[in-house]
Amino acid sequence: MAVENEWVTTKIWRLYCLALIEPELSLALSLSNNPGIYVPLIGSGVSRSSGIMSGWDITVDLVRQLASLMGEDCEPQPEKWFVKKFNKEPMYSELLEELGKTPGERQGILRKYFEPTEEEREQNEKTPKQAHKAIAVLVKHGFVRLILTTNFDRLMERACEDEGIVPTVISKSSDIAGAKPFHQTGCTIVKVNGDYLDSRIKNSESELSEYDPQMNEFLDRIFDEHGLIISGWSAQWDNALRDAILRSKSRRYQTYWVKTGSVTIEAEKVINNRQAVIVESPGADAFFNKIKEHVASLSDSIRPHPLSIKTAVATVKRLLPDEKNEIRINDLFLDEVKAVLQLISKKDPEQEPKQYSKFKIYEDYTEKLRAMLVTAVQWDKGLYTSLLLRLLDHFAKPLREYPSILMIYTVGLTCTSLGKYKMLASIFKNAKCRTLRNEGPLIRSTYPHKYRDQLNRERNDNQNLYTPLNDYLFELIKDLVLPLAHTMEDYDQAFKEFEYLYGLTCAYFDKASEVRLRESAWGPPGRFVWQETHRFGNDEVKMSEAIFGDKLGLVGEQFIATGLFDGTLDKFMEIVKDYDALQLRIRYEWR
Repeated sequence: MAVENEWVTTKIWRLYCLALIEPELSLALSLSNNPGIYVPLIGSGVSRSSGIMSGWDITVDLVRQLASLMGEDCEPQPEKWFVKKFNKEPMYSELLEELGKTPGERQGILRKYFEPTEEEREQNEKTPKQAHKAIAVLVKHGFVRLILTTNFDRLMERACEDEGIVPTVISKSSDIAGAKPFHQTGCTIVKVNGDYLDSRIKNSESELSEYDPQMNEFLDRIFDEHGLIISGWSAQWDNALRDAILRSKSRRYQTYWVKTGSVTIEAEKVINNRQAVIVESPGADAFFNKIKEHVASLSDSIRPHPLSIKTAVATVKRLLPDEKNEIRINDLFLDEVKAVLQLISKKDPEQEPKQYSKFKIYEDYTEKLRAMLVTAVQWDKGLYTSLLLRLLDHFAKPLREYPSILMIYTVGLTCTSLGKYKMLASIFKNAKCRTLRNEGPLIRSTYPHKYRDQLNRERNDNQNLYTPLNDYLFELIKDLVLPLAHTMEDYDQAFKEFEYLYGLTCAYFDKASEVRLRESAWGPPGRFVWQETHRFGNDEVKMSEAIFGDKLGLVGEQFIATGLFDGTLDKFMEIVKDYDALQLRIRYEWR
C-alpha cells in the first residue's frame, strides 16, 4: 500500500511540476480538480477537418444556386453579385426560404451540407473527428458538462451519443426556459447560432450582431460562472457572442485560447479582456486529444491503479486452492465490498440526472470487485457460492439495481463461459431482494430490460433500440470474460445462454408466484431475441433450440439439481415451452 501511495504522489507531483511549464497540463489539472467548470467554446475550425462548410460558405453556395435558377452568372464573387442584384447582403434564412418553399424542401437542401452520403461516410467525411471524440470522452467521465458552439452541424451530438450520452441541446432562446440546470444534466450543448435544420439560424452579419435578452442573460451566467476553452473560433463574425464575453467581468476561472495560426483583431480583444492563456497547437484535433490523454493520466492516478487490480486478482488466485484460506478469502471480498459501499455513500450515483452517467460511476467503483469475482468463479471448486450470495446481498439490501445487474451479469457470464450451470442456478435461486413488504428472487426484481424506454428517451435520436442496456453490458463485460471464452463467437454464445437462462428462470418464478400480473409466465428478453430474429426467418425455430441445440437437457439437469423448476426435468421443459412462445411473440413485435 505504501508503494502504491508513493507511486500516486510521485505521478501527481510530476504532472504538477510540468503544468508550470505547459499550459495543456495546467488545463488538464484544472479539469481534473474542477469537473464541470470548464466549457469548450468551439467554432467552425473544429468541424473543418470533417469536411463541413462554414455558415458563410453555405450562404455563398446558396447564392450560386439562386443565381443558377435565375439563369445568371454570379462568379467570381457571388456575394457581391447578390448585393448588386438585391441591394442588401445575402441572408441565410431568406435564401433558404426562396430555394425551398416547404420545410421538407429546405431540410433536403441543407442535409447535403451536413449529413454524409454513403461514399462520404466510407471516406470518414462529415463525421465526428478527434476533437469531437475527445470532448465526448471528457463529457463521459464528468470533466465537461457544458459545450458552446457556433456550428450548425450535429457532430458534437453524434460524438457524445457514440459514448452513450444523449446531450440536452439548446439551439434557440425558447429552449432555455425548459432546460434543466447544467449540474443536473450529463451534458448540455448550446448552439448559439442555431441548428442546421432550423431555418432561423444566425449567419449574416446583421443576424450575428445581437441576441435576444433571454439568450444574453443565459450567456452572461455561463461566462460569469465558468472557465473557457476556446478553439476554432475567430471572434470576427459572431459579434453578439464576442460582446457577451467582453462584458463579463468575472475572472473566477481561467480562459484558454487555442491558437493554430494568426489571430484576428477581434480575437485579441477577447484574449486581452479575459487575460487568456495562449496555447499553441497544430489544430483542434491534436489539442483536445492531448488534453484527453493528460486528464486520463491524472484520473488513473486517482482511480485504483491497474497494478492494485492485478494484485487483488493474483491474491484471489493464490488463496482459492487451499480450503484453509476460506476466512481470508471472505475478508478480502467483504473488505472490497465495504470500500465500494463507502464510495457510494460519499458520492451517490443516483443523484446523476442521466442513467449512463450513473452507470459509469458504479462501473468505476466496482471495477476491482468485478475482476475479483471473475477469478473466484473461474477457480472455485464449489466452496464459495455462499460468499457470492452474501456479496449480492449487500447490494440488494437496500436494492441498488445497477450494481446488482453488474454483479449478476459478471458472475453469470463467467459461469456460462466455463459451463458452470449449477453454480449459476444456485445464484438465480438463492440471491434475494428484500423489501419492507416481501422477499423474492433478486433476478425478478432487477434486469436490464427495465431500463429500455428510459435509455431510448435519453438517446433523443428517434432510434428505439430493442435491448440498449443488454447491448451496453455485452461490451462492458467483454474484456473481463473474453479471455475465458477465448473467441468472440464463444463469448457471444455464452452471453446468449446466460440471458436465456436468466429470462427462463424469471418465467419459472413468475409462474410459481402467488401475485402474478400476467396470464402467462413472463421473463425478460435478452439481446438474443433480435439476434435470432434476424438470423432465422423461420418462426418454427424455437429460441431454446437455436441457442442450446442438443445440450438443453443437460443444462436443465444441472438447474433442477438445485431444486429449481420443482426439481423435475418435465417442469423445466414446460417453462422452456412457455418462454419460447413468449420470445416468439416478442420477435413478431420487434420484427
